[in-house]
Amino acid sequence: MASTPPHHPTYNVRLDEADISDIIHLVDPSRTVLSVEQLESGRSFNNRIYFIRVTPSDDSNDATADIEDFVLKVSGQFFGPDKVQNEVACLHLIEHHCPPVPVPRVVAWCEGGKSALKVLTRFEDGQSNILTRSADTDAKRGWLLLSRVPGRPLETTDLDDKENGREIMQQLASIVTQLRTKIPTADRFGNIAISGLEQHRGSLHASLEVKGLILRHLIPDRPILTALEYYHIRLQDQLQKLETEPALTLLREKIAARVRHFTSHSLPTLPQSASKPTFTHYDFSPRNVLVSDCSPARVTGLVDFEFAGFFPAEEDFANTAVNNEGDWPADAYEWFLEGLEAYGVETPLRGFSEERWRGGE
Repeated sequence: MASTPPHHPTYNVRLDEADISDIIHLVDPSRTVLSVEQLESGRSFNNRIYFIRVTPSDDSNDATADIEDFVLKVSGQFFGPDKVQNEVACLHLIEHHCPPVPVPRVVAWCEGGKSALKVLTRFEDGQSNILTRSADTDAKRGWLLLSRVPGRPLETTDLDDKENGREIMQQLASIVTQLRTKIPTADRFGNIAISGLEQHRGSLHASLEVKGLILRHLIPDRPILTALEYYHIRLQDQLQKLETEPALTLLREKIAARVRHFTSHSLPTLPQSASKPTFTHYDFSPRNVLVSDCSPARVTGLVDFEFAGFFPAEEDFANTAVNNEGDWPADAYEWFLEGLEAYGVETPLRGFSEERWRGGE
């Protein structure tokens, strides 16, 4: 297996089978690990991923219960507890508001350091609660234990056949529409934190709070109430990166002053957008879409919500065009946008309404 470069988030981030067995035992002492498979290097940038097969739980009350498969995501070296909390919160919101949407279910998590392990329990009335269990060891990195969604990552070749490709993108349009419309908008922009668990008696739903952004170089010091404030903080974070990383010296000399001027002088004068904080995946790419092995392939899941949150409604499209540029074949992404438009979601395909951009002025 190729070694991981020191600058990579997963450098020196790994667990052995004994560590993984200890985690499973803490979550459910009646289970036994049958096998552990690590996702090959290069397939996940921000996390070390393990696929775990375990025996059925003694609590299943089903003599014919099947062996279960889980995914263990261990956070990379540059991330703190906020990334783990955010993915737990986002997956919970989807499970609560969009039950038909195929995403992983949270089983347990640890935020790293000496923080306690937390196990999410679900009840027949649809409510869920968090059980906290102490761990004797120091978890160097935060981790998240999830149910494994069936399927394989979507390949762009799955979209080559026009009829099948359109069907896949239509299914994705339906999923994304549910996320954008069924999860209520928030009163501020940002990622989601879990706070006040004791105050809320272990209720995960009552403990969610939209709070700040998961950024590498800047910590927002106030709630983000408008789209312009959101974009200002995003630019400030990238400017901080530009001004501090040695590898960006040449680029810094060319554009840093321009970015500073735009952020401090031009951006504040732009018309205020009426865009509401909308639930957004923020990494919509084929690698995060799972499909069946049968032909024609069908969507079986959407994964990787670690940077999801409540952002301006147009942000997911912008992120796909910039940070995920080239991930989607142009015609396939247009089919996706057409599907969203058919469900009443505004997209760049036909443009956003003037009311959205100018706040109804």
